[in-house]
Amino acid sequence: MSTLERFKQLLQNLFSGGAAPAPRSSASTPPDTKAAPAPQASAATPPPASGPPADPYKEASDKTIATLTWFVGALAAIATLVVAGTQLSSIGELSKGPRLGWAIGSAAAALAGTIAAIGLLTWARLPGKPADQARLQELAQGKEGRRGNARRDAWLLDRVEADPAFHRGTGSLKDLMAQMSTTDAEYHEALKQYHKAKSAARATTTDPKAENRKIAKAKAALDVATDDVKRLRFGVQMSAHLLRYIDFRRKVYRAIWAVLALSVVVAAALVTLAWAANPPEEDATPQAVARPVHAQLHLVSKDEIWSARLGPECAAAARMDGIEVIALASDDESATVVTIPSGQCLEPRRVVVPSDDGAVIAVSDSLPDASGGSATVSAGF
Repeated sequence: MSTLERFKQLLQNLFSGGAAPAPRSSASTPPDTKAAPAPQASAATPPPASGPPADPYKEASDKTIATLTWFVGALAAIATLVVAGTQLSSIGELSKGPRLGWAIGSAAAALAGTIAAIGLLTWARLPGKPADQARLQELAQGKEGRRGNARRDAWLLDRVEADPAFHRGTGSLKDLMAQMSTTDAEYHEALKQYHKAKSAARATTTDPKAENRKIAKAKAALDVATDDVKRLRFGVQMSAHLLRYIDFRRKVYRAIWAVLALSVVVAAALVTLAWAANPPEEDATPQAVARPVHAQLHLVSKDEIWSARLGPECAAAARMDGIEVIALASDDESATVVTIPSGQCLEPRRVVVPSDDGAVIAVSDSLPDASGGSATVSAGF
Protein backbone atom coordinates (compact mmCIF):
# COMPACT_ATOMS: atom_id res chain seq x y z
CA MET A 1 0.00 0.00 0.00
CA SER A 2 1.38 3.37 -1.05
CA THR A 3 1.89 6.28 1.29
CA LEU A 4 -1.03 8.25 -0.26
CA GLU A 5 -3.41 5.33 0.22
CA ARG A 6 -2.30 4.95 3.83
CA PHE A 7 -2.99 8.68 4.48
CA LYS A 8 -6.50 8.38 2.94
CA GLN A 9 -7.26 5.36 5.11
CA LEU A 10 -6.12 7.25 8.20
CA LEU A 11 -8.45 10.19 7.44
CA GLN A 12 -11.42 7.85 6.90
CA ASN A 13 -10.80 6.14 10.22
CA LEU A 14 -10.54 9.46 12.06
CA PHE A 15 -13.84 10.85 10.69
CA SER A 16 -15.70 7.55 11.10
CA GLY A 17 -14.64 7.14 14.76
CA GLY A 18 -12.44 4.13 14.14
CA ALA A 19 -8.79 3.67 14.90
CA ALA A 20 -6.03 3.88 12.40
CA PRO A 21 -4.72 0.46 11.34
CA ALA A 22 -1.38 -0.52 12.70
CA PRO A 23 1.36 -0.59 10.13
CA ARG A 24 2.23 -4.04 8.82
CA SER A 25 5.72 -5.31 8.61
CA SER A 26 6.83 -7.12 5.56
CA ALA A 27 7.31 -10.29 7.57
CA SER A 28 4.27 -12.17 8.81
CA THR A 29 3.80 -12.37 12.53
CA PRO A 30 2.58 -15.67 13.99
CA PRO A 31 -0.49 -15.45 16.21
CA ASP A 32 0.09 -15.43 19.96
CA THR A 33 -1.60 -18.47 21.42
CA LYS A 34 -1.40 -17.13 25.00
CA ALA A 35 -2.70 -13.61 24.55
CA ALA A 36 -3.57 -11.66 27.71
CA PRO A 37 -7.25 -11.07 28.40
CA ALA A 38 -8.67 -7.85 27.05
CA PRO A 39 -8.86 -5.10 29.70
CA GLN A 40 -12.38 -4.35 30.94
CA ALA A 41 -12.25 -0.59 31.49
CA SER A 42 -16.01 -0.30 31.98
CA ALA A 43 -15.91 -2.74 34.88
CA ALA A 44 -13.22 -0.92 36.81
CA THR A 45 -15.80 0.87 39.02
CA PRO A 46 -19.49 0.24 39.74
CA PRO A 47 -21.94 2.18 37.62
CA PRO A 48 -22.64 5.59 39.14
CA ALA A 49 -25.92 5.96 40.97
CA SER A 50 -28.55 7.98 39.21
CA GLY A 51 -29.12 11.52 40.37
CA PRO A 52 -31.67 12.30 43.08
CA PRO A 53 -35.28 12.75 41.96
CA ALA A 54 -36.50 16.27 41.41
CA ASP A 55 -38.40 17.80 44.30
CA PRO A 56 -42.09 17.70 43.26
CA TYR A 57 -42.98 20.27 45.96
CA LYS A 58 -40.43 22.90 44.98
CA GLU A 59 -42.91 24.98 42.95
CA ALA A 60 -45.44 25.03 45.79
CA SER A 61 -42.71 25.97 48.29
CA ASP A 62 -41.45 28.78 46.05
CA LYS A 63 -44.96 30.21 45.67
CA THR A 64 -45.47 30.05 49.44
CA ILE A 65 -42.18 31.88 50.06
CA ALA A 66 -43.18 34.53 47.52
CA THR A 67 -46.53 34.96 49.30
CA LEU A 68 -44.81 35.31 52.67
CA THR A 69 -42.48 37.93 51.21
CA TRP A 70 -45.47 39.89 49.95
CA PHE A 71 -47.19 39.44 53.32
CA VAL A 72 -44.21 40.94 55.16
CA GLY A 73 -44.15 43.97 52.86
CA ALA A 74 -47.91 44.46 53.08
CA LEU A 75 -47.88 44.26 56.88
CA ALA A 76 -45.10 46.82 57.13
CA ALA A 77 -46.90 49.13 54.68
CA ILE A 78 -50.22 48.89 56.55
CA ALA A 79 -48.55 49.60 59.88
CA THR A 80 -46.82 52.64 58.38
CA LEU A 81 -50.07 54.01 56.95
CA VAL A 82 -51.98 53.49 60.18
CA VAL A 83 -49.31 55.19 62.29
CA ALA A 84 -49.05 58.06 59.80
CA GLY A 85 -52.82 58.56 59.89
CA THR A 86 -53.05 58.56 63.67
CA GLN A 87 -53.52 62.02 65.18
CA LEU A 88 -50.60 62.45 67.59
CA SER A 89 -50.53 66.22 67.74
CA SER A 90 -51.94 66.34 71.28
CA ILE A 91 -49.65 63.73 72.82
CA GLY A 92 -47.18 66.42 73.92
CA GLU A 93 -49.91 68.09 75.99
CA LEU A 94 -50.58 65.01 78.09
CA SER A 95 -49.57 65.37 81.71
CA LYS A 96 -48.57 62.50 83.91
CA GLY A 97 -51.68 60.42 84.30
CA PRO A 98 -53.63 57.46 82.92
CA ARG A 99 -53.78 58.72 79.33
CA LEU A 100 -50.02 59.19 79.12
CA GLY A 101 -49.45 55.68 80.47
CA TRP A 102 -51.94 54.22 77.99
CA ALA A 103 -50.31 56.13 75.13
CA ILE A 104 -46.81 54.86 75.97
CA GLY A 105 -47.97 51.29 76.60
CA SER A 106 -50.06 51.05 73.43
CA ALA A 107 -47.27 52.52 71.28
CA ALA A 108 -44.80 49.98 72.69
CA ALA A 109 -47.28 47.13 72.15
CA ALA A 110 -47.94 48.16 68.54
CA LEU A 111 -44.22 48.40 67.78
CA ALA A 112 -43.40 45.08 69.47
CA GLY A 113 -46.30 43.31 67.72
CA THR A 114 -45.25 44.59 64.30
CA ILE A 115 -41.63 43.55 64.80
CA ALA A 116 -42.70 40.12 66.09
CA ALA A 117 -45.02 39.58 63.09
CA ILE A 118 -42.29 40.48 60.61
CA GLY A 119 -39.86 38.23 62.49
CA LEU A 120 -42.28 35.29 62.39
CA LEU A 121 -42.85 35.64 58.65
CA THR A 122 -39.10 35.87 58.06
CA TRP A 123 -38.55 32.77 60.23
CA ALA A 124 -41.12 30.86 58.18
CA ARG A 125 -39.12 31.54 55.01
CA LEU A 126 -35.87 30.15 56.43
CA PRO A 127 -34.79 26.55 55.69
CA GLY A 128 -36.01 24.07 58.24
CA LYS A 129 -34.56 20.90 59.72
CA PRO A 130 -32.91 18.71 57.05
CA ALA A 131 -34.79 15.57 56.02
CA ASP A 132 -32.14 12.87 55.49
CA GLN A 133 -32.03 9.10 55.70
CA ALA A 134 -31.14 9.12 59.41
CA ARG A 135 -34.13 11.31 60.26
CA LEU A 136 -36.47 9.13 58.21
CA GLN A 137 -35.12 6.14 60.14
CA GLU A 138 -36.01 7.86 63.43
CA LEU A 139 -39.45 8.75 62.11
CA ALA A 140 -40.09 5.17 60.99
CA GLN A 141 -39.22 3.99 64.51
CA GLY A 142 -41.56 6.57 66.09
CA LYS A 143 -38.85 8.62 67.81
CA GLU A 144 -39.85 11.96 66.28
CA GLY A 145 -43.47 11.54 67.34
CA ARG A 146 -42.36 11.60 70.96
CA ARG A 147 -41.37 15.26 70.49
CA GLY A 148 -44.90 16.42 69.69
CA ASN A 149 -45.00 15.57 65.97
CA ALA A 150 -47.22 12.51 66.16
CA ARG A 151 -49.91 13.98 63.91
CA ARG A 152 -47.41 14.98 61.22
CA ASP A 153 -45.68 11.59 61.42
CA ALA A 154 -48.97 9.72 61.08
CA TRP A 155 -49.89 11.75 57.99
CA LEU A 156 -46.50 11.07 56.40
CA LEU A 157 -46.58 7.35 57.17
CA ASP A 158 -50.06 7.01 55.66
CA ARG A 159 -49.01 8.92 52.55
CA VAL A 160 -45.93 6.73 52.01
CA GLU A 161 -47.89 3.54 52.62
CA ALA A 162 -50.56 4.55 50.08
CA ASP A 163 -48.16 5.33 47.21
CA PRO A 164 -45.67 2.75 45.79
CA ALA A 165 -43.64 5.65 44.38
CA PHE A 166 -42.55 6.23 47.98
CA HIS A 167 -42.29 2.76 49.52
CA ARG A 168 -41.03 1.12 46.27
CA GLY A 169 -42.99 -2.06 46.83
CA THR A 170 -41.96 -2.61 50.44
CA GLY A 171 -45.35 -1.58 51.82
CA SER A 172 -44.45 1.09 54.38
CA LEU A 173 -41.78 3.58 55.37
CA LYS A 174 -40.58 1.29 58.16
CA ASP A 175 -40.10 -1.61 55.75
CA LEU A 176 -38.50 0.70 53.19
CA MET A 177 -35.90 1.92 55.66
CA ALA A 178 -35.21 -1.61 56.94
CA GLN A 179 -34.74 -2.96 53.43
CA MET A 180 -32.63 0.07 52.50
CA SER A 181 -30.24 -0.67 55.37
CA THR A 182 -29.98 -4.33 54.32
CA THR A 183 -29.48 -3.45 50.65
CA ASP A 184 -26.81 -0.87 51.51
CA ALA A 185 -24.87 -3.56 53.39
CA GLU A 186 -25.27 -6.00 50.48
CA TYR A 187 -24.10 -3.38 47.99
CA HIS A 188 -20.92 -2.61 49.92
CA GLU A 189 -20.23 -6.33 50.37
CA ALA A 190 -20.67 -6.92 46.62
CA LEU A 191 -18.38 -3.98 45.89
CA LYS A 192 -15.79 -5.44 48.26
CA GLN A 193 -15.96 -8.87 46.56
CA TYR A 194 -15.66 -7.28 43.14
CA HIS A 195 -12.47 -5.40 44.03
CA LYS A 196 -11.14 -8.54 45.73
CA ALA A 197 -11.67 -10.56 42.54
CA LYS A 198 -9.92 -7.92 40.47
CA SER A 199 -6.94 -7.91 42.82
CA ALA A 200 -6.71 -11.70 42.66
CA ALA A 201 -6.78 -11.59 38.84
CA ARG A 202 -3.86 -9.19 38.74
CA ALA A 203 -1.82 -11.32 41.12
CA THR A 204 -2.22 -14.70 39.33
CA THR A 205 -0.69 -15.87 36.05
CA THR A 206 -1.71 -19.53 36.12
CA ASP A 207 -5.39 -19.44 35.11
CA PRO A 208 -6.48 -15.97 33.89
CA LYS A 209 -9.73 -17.30 32.39
CA ALA A 210 -10.91 -18.61 35.74
CA GLU A 211 -10.09 -15.30 37.38
CA ASN A 212 -12.00 -13.46 34.64
CA ARG A 213 -15.02 -15.62 35.36
CA LYS A 214 -14.80 -14.71 39.03
CA ILE A 215 -14.63 -11.02 38.10
CA ALA A 216 -17.66 -11.35 35.83
CA LYS A 217 -19.62 -13.12 38.59
CA ALA A 218 -18.70 -10.46 41.15
CA LYS A 219 -19.59 -7.76 38.64
CA ALA A 220 -23.02 -9.30 38.04
CA ALA A 221 -23.71 -9.42 41.80
CA LEU A 222 -22.58 -5.80 42.12
CA ASP A 223 -24.90 -4.73 39.29
CA VAL A 224 -27.86 -6.38 41.02
CA ALA A 225 -27.02 -4.72 44.35
CA THR A 226 -26.56 -1.35 42.60
CA ASP A 227 -29.98 -1.59 40.94
CA ASP A 228 -31.59 -2.45 44.28
CA VAL A 229 -29.90 0.50 45.97
CA LYS A 230 -31.00 2.87 43.21
CA ARG A 231 -34.59 1.66 43.40
CA LEU A 232 -34.87 1.96 47.18
CA ARG A 233 -32.89 5.19 47.43
CA PHE A 234 -35.34 6.83 45.03
CA GLY A 235 -38.17 6.06 47.46
CA VAL A 236 -36.12 7.34 50.42
CA GLN A 237 -35.36 10.60 48.61
CA MET A 238 -39.01 11.06 47.62
CA SER A 239 -40.03 10.48 51.25
CA ALA A 240 -37.43 13.04 52.36
CA HIS A 241 -38.89 15.61 49.93
CA LEU A 242 -42.36 14.95 51.35
CA LEU A 243 -41.16 15.26 54.95
CA ARG A 244 -39.36 18.53 54.19
CA TYR A 245 -42.49 19.95 52.53
CA ILE A 246 -44.72 18.91 55.45
CA ASP A 247 -42.38 20.59 57.93
CA PHE A 248 -42.28 23.74 55.82
CA ARG A 249 -46.06 23.88 55.48
CA ARG A 250 -46.62 23.39 59.22
CA LYS A 251 -44.14 26.16 60.00
CA VAL A 252 -45.85 28.52 57.54
CA TYR A 253 -49.31 27.81 58.95
CA ARG A 254 -48.12 28.43 62.50
CA ALA A 255 -46.47 31.69 61.50
CA ILE A 256 -49.55 32.92 59.63
CA TRP A 257 -51.93 32.20 62.52
CA ALA A 258 -49.55 33.87 64.95
CA VAL A 259 -49.26 36.90 62.65
CA LEU A 260 -53.04 37.19 62.40
CA ALA A 261 -53.31 37.17 66.19
CA LEU A 262 -50.55 39.77 66.44
CA SER A 263 -52.34 41.89 63.84
CA VAL A 264 -55.40 42.06 66.09
CA VAL A 265 -53.20 43.07 69.03
CA VAL A 266 -51.44 45.74 66.95
CA ALA A 267 -54.75 47.13 65.69
CA ALA A 268 -56.13 47.36 69.24
CA ALA A 269 -52.91 49.03 70.39
CA LEU A 270 -53.11 51.63 67.63
CA VAL A 271 -56.75 52.42 68.46
CA THR A 272 -55.80 52.79 72.13
CA LEU A 273 -52.90 55.04 71.15
CA ALA A 274 -55.20 57.28 69.12
CA TRP A 275 -57.66 57.49 72.02
CA ALA A 276 -54.98 58.24 74.61
CA ALA A 277 -53.18 60.81 72.45
CA ASN A 278 -56.32 62.84 71.75
CA PRO A 279 -58.10 63.69 75.03
CA PRO A 280 -61.41 65.59 74.79
CA GLU A 281 -61.30 69.35 75.19
CA GLU A 282 -62.50 70.58 78.58
CA ASP A 283 -65.52 72.89 78.53
CA ALA A 284 -64.89 75.73 81.02
CA THR A 285 -68.32 77.34 80.48
CA PRO A 286 -70.65 76.60 83.40
CA GLN A 287 -73.86 74.87 82.54
CA ALA A 288 -76.78 77.22 83.10
CA VAL A 289 -80.43 76.46 83.48
CA ALA A 290 -82.56 77.15 80.44
CA ARG A 291 -84.65 79.79 82.31
CA PRO A 292 -85.00 80.99 85.90
CA VAL A 293 -87.24 78.74 87.97
CA HIS A 294 -88.86 78.73 91.39
CA ALA A 295 -86.69 76.65 93.79
CA GLN A 296 -85.86 76.14 97.45
CA LEU A 297 -82.43 76.56 99.05
CA HIS A 298 -81.31 74.21 101.85
CA LEU A 299 -78.03 75.14 103.54
CA VAL A 300 -75.86 72.48 105.19
CA SER A 301 -72.85 74.67 105.93
CA LYS A 302 -72.45 76.07 109.50
CA ASP A 303 -70.11 78.80 108.29
CA GLU A 304 -70.98 82.24 109.71
CA ILE A 305 -70.33 83.78 106.31
CA TRP A 306 -73.88 82.85 105.33
CA SER A 307 -75.25 85.01 108.10
CA ALA A 308 -73.48 87.96 106.51
CA ARG A 309 -74.64 87.01 102.99
CA LEU A 310 -78.27 86.20 103.78
CA GLY A 311 -78.81 87.66 107.22
CA PRO A 312 -78.84 85.71 110.50
CA GLU A 313 -82.54 84.82 110.48
CA CYS A 314 -82.61 84.00 106.75
CA ALA A 315 -79.52 81.77 107.07
CA ALA A 316 -81.06 79.99 110.09
CA ALA A 317 -84.29 79.39 108.17
CA ALA A 318 -82.31 78.07 105.18
CA ARG A 319 -80.57 75.56 107.47
CA MET A 320 -83.84 74.36 109.03
CA ASP A 321 -86.69 74.16 106.52
CA GLY A 322 -85.13 75.94 103.55
CA ILE A 323 -86.06 79.24 101.96
CA GLU A 324 -87.68 80.11 98.63
CA VAL A 325 -85.33 81.34 95.89
CA ILE A 326 -85.26 81.92 92.16
CA ALA A 327 -82.55 79.79 90.52
CA LEU A 328 -80.79 81.74 87.78
CA ALA A 329 -77.99 79.34 86.73
CA SER A 330 -76.33 76.14 87.91
CA ASP A 331 -73.57 73.66 87.11
CA ASP A 332 -71.96 70.67 88.83
CA GLU A 333 -70.07 72.89 91.30
CA SER A 334 -72.48 75.69 92.25
CA ALA A 335 -75.84 77.39 91.70
CA THR A 336 -76.66 81.09 91.42
CA VAL A 337 -79.90 82.07 93.21
CA VAL A 338 -81.86 85.18 94.32
CA THR A 339 -83.72 84.99 97.63
CA ILE A 340 -87.43 85.81 97.66
CA PRO A 341 -88.45 88.26 100.45
CA SER A 342 -90.36 86.55 103.26
CA GLY A 343 -90.76 86.70 107.05
CA GLN A 344 -87.13 85.63 107.68
CA CYS A 345 -85.52 87.05 104.54
CA LEU A 346 -86.39 90.74 104.50
CA GLU A 347 -84.81 91.66 101.15
CA PRO A 348 -83.75 89.82 97.98
CA ARG A 349 -80.11 88.87 97.83
CA ARG A 350 -78.15 87.25 94.99
CA VAL A 351 -75.67 84.60 96.15
CA VAL A 352 -73.66 81.75 94.66
CA VAL A 353 -74.19 78.53 96.62
CA PRO A 354 -71.38 75.91 96.25
CA SER A 355 -72.65 72.35 96.02
CA ASP A 356 -70.73 71.49 99.21
CA ASP A 357 -72.53 74.20 101.21
CA GLY A 358 -76.10 73.55 100.17
CA ALA A 359 -78.62 72.21 97.68
CA VAL A 360 -81.01 74.03 95.36
CA ILE A 361 -84.17 72.00 94.65
CA ALA A 362 -86.74 73.00 92.05
CA VAL A 363 -90.25 73.63 93.40
CA SER A 364 -92.32 74.32 90.28
CA ASP A 365 -92.13 75.49 86.70
CA SER A 366 -93.59 78.90 87.63
CA LEU A 367 -92.17 82.07 89.10
CA PRO A 368 -93.94 84.18 91.76
CA ASP A 369 -95.12 87.59 90.44
CA ALA A 370 -95.12 90.90 92.22
CA SER A 371 -98.73 90.47 93.47
CA GLY A 372 -97.94 87.24 95.24
CA GLY A 373 -99.24 84.98 92.46
CA SER A 374 -97.16 83.02 90.01
CA ALA A 375 -96.18 83.17 86.37
CA THR A 376 -95.83 79.93 84.43
CA VAL A 377 -92.57 79.23 82.57
CA SER A 378 -91.89 76.65 79.86
CA ALA A 379 -88.63 75.29 81.13
CA GLY A 380 -87.93 73.61 84.46
CA PHE A 381 -84.88 73.50 86.76
